[in-house]
Amino acid sequence: PVSHQDILIKIGELIHQGILVIWIAGNHDEKLDEILQRCSPWMGVDFSKLSICKDFYVWAHGTIPCVASHGHAWNPLDQLNGWFTDVILWVFDLLKKVDIVTGWQLTRLVSRNAFFWKRSNALVQQGALNFAQENAKKIVFCGHTHDRRIVRAHGVIYVNTGCWTDRLPTALMLTERDIILYAYSWVKGWGVYAQFSLQSP
Repeated sequence: PVSHQDILIKIGELIHQGILVIWIAGNHDEKLDEILQRCSPWMGVDFSKLSICKDFYVWAHGTIPCVASHGHAWNPLDQLNGWFTDVILWVFDLLKKVDIVTGWQLTRLVSRNAFFWKRSNALVQQGALNFAQENAKKIVFCGHTHDRRIVRAHGVIYVNTGCWTDRLPTALMLTERDIILYAYSWVKGWGVYAQFSLQSP
């Protein structure tokens, strides 16, 4: 969408400054490489040095082992085949088109209240925690369900970053001492939505 151009230009500026930018691809990013290549000339942005991670990105934050993924791989409902899933996805795509034409927010309303998406939140969180435990990671980051939260369970910190295009846009900062989830209010600007100390036992 045209509304996403500014963020892509900002990403290009960061790359130009020599900052490592890693794009963790999700279930809507199948043709990401092709799209960015087509956008690059007319946006004046060089995406050739953008690092695209299609599975899991693993790193150490100081001495803390971390992993990040988009999150769709942890949701069995996204892996289902058959007419039921096809119908749900068709309806959701239809609602997206209605939102674009009317300016309504039906998709967000459905995402927040439908059982299918509420169940997805729980499945992604549990799948992420299981993956982190099985792979000896202390913090696991993901998005996908846009269910912004920071929780600790079974010795693992689960962080869902939310979504920057949501009605309450979010951004995550990982500092030496804290995990900070910021949210943007159209009235008050950026503020802390949730904060978790890495010094906690």
